[in-house]
Amino acid sequence: MFGLFKKGDPIDDFWKWFAENEKTFHNFQNNPNKYLNELLVKSKKIEDGLVIELEPLKEGYLTMTVSADGIIDLFPLVQQIVDKAPPINGWKICAFRQRMPAEKVKQLVLTVQNLELTLCNMRFSPVVTDGSLDIVIYVAGITEENQNQVAYGGLMLVDNILGEYDCATKVRNYYFYNMPPDADTIPELLPLLKLAEYIDNSQKAEPSKIAICAFNSAEMNDEELIKDDLQLFVKWELSNMFCDLMLRRDLVFEMAELDQIGQITGINVEPLYDMTFYWDKTAEAEHLSYCATESDKAKQLAIIQTSNEKLIHNIDRVHETVISLENALNAIENLEEQIVDSNDGFFNDLRYFAKTNDGYSDTIYSDIKKMSEFLVFVKSLDGDTTYFKFKPGVS
Repeated sequence: MFGLFKKGDPIDDFWKWFAENEKTFHNFQNNPNKYLNELLVKSKKIEDGLVIELEPLKEGYLTMTVSADGIIDLFPLVQQIVDKAPPINGWKICAFRQRMPAEKVKQLVLTVQNLELTLCNMRFSPVVTDGSLDIVIYVAGITEENQNQVAYGGLMLVDNILGEYDCATKVRNYYFYNMPPDADTIPELLPLLKLAEYIDNSQKAEPSKIAICAFNSAEMNDEELIKDDLQLFVKWELSNMFCDLMLRRDLVFEMAELDQIGQITGINVEPLYDMTFYWDKTAEAEHLSYCATESDKAKQLAIIQTSNEKLIHNIDRVHETVISLENALNAIENLEEQIVDSNDGFFNDLRYFAKTNDGYSDTIYSDIKKMSEFLVFVKSLDGDTTYFKFKPGVS
């Protein structure tokens, strides 16, 4: 059996040793620290950073998992180690920590500095830029002081949700922020329990999109004046940077860029932020599908209806804000030099705020102009309510 092993190959040496001693690990649960430390010592002869995990007997097999502990540079080596494993009776050898079953994931609880992390009270928002996916995770109680510790604990939960390989390779960056006080009214925030489903349904990373919509509250009962989804996200789609801009307030500890513009121009930008809080029928149905009981559904539906009612008949207020912004921005030279860039990961291109930007097509000037044109158009169709519709970054 071992005649095929090359002398001196640390991977082959590891498997030769384990095959000769595997029976001593059948009762590893009697003293797990002893046996796992022994495996750790042997794995270090291959490479530092590797982790070996054992699982008890199930369906006639013990399971050994070879892990890179999330270090992506070690992923090829982990796969090589598992590929070279010889058949060993009664053992399954796996590469990378696997996903935890959904029912067990729901029961996970981590405590970080008196802050309890459970998947049921955490949410996420996907953000796609430059073809890469970032995941923003919201947890109630995050501060600047505990953010690093919460992020560490949160990533442990995500590792269990997605499994080690998908956790490290399907998402470019994870960001952790405090849960917005009005989280229940924000359609873009999804339950963290749905993260694996979202990742599995994303065939490729496409940018998250935002479009401006409108309807007549008396006649159309929340049906959009522009009904064709394809045309909605072509003709009246705003830029990916604008999509990020509308989410920034809940993503940074500093003043968000749109709030800075409001401060610079003296214009109240709240009517624009309010437009992100409207739940159309699609968003409402999806959100209610996450509720476990009819009582929860009734509670969430009441929150949604209250949130929506605040936007009815807002079109003149929004139009006035957009016109004021358009005039004020056109009068400002070098806006990009007045914006303080928080440079917090995915929103870090100040060319978006420049009037002339060397061919960089997306600017706040073009987005505001498109919004103004849209509002004039839909008001001519008797539209009285306008809101932003988000389209997640999936194919």
